[in-house]
Amino acid sequence: FNFLPTGLACLVLVLVLGIATYLRCVPTIPNQALGAEKGFLCELCIIPTAFLVMVFWWDAIRRLGFRGPKLFVDKSCIHQTDMDVQRQLRTCSKAARMKGQE
Repeated sequence: FNFLPTGLACLVLVLVLGIATYLRCVPTIPNQALGAEKGFLCELCIIPTAFLVMVFWWDAIRRLGFRGPKLFVDKSCIHQTDMDVQRQLRTCSKAARMKGQE
């Protein structure tokens, strides 16, 4: 699934919001237990970010112009009942089969 992009997106989000909170660029709330200010944007944004990246990662990548592999070779697409075709495919090399697809 999209766990690597999700993890990286969440890590970047936490780092950016953590630094912004430390520099007081984002709002904070008082925390009586610590006696200091506490940032809340990480807690507010991390779950929606993880969900959106998990669900829409490949759609976003395709819209940016990245495509999957240009060639997909499926070895299971061999005729199942014609033994002559099966023998012919076993004897020819992979390069010859790929040349025949052009």
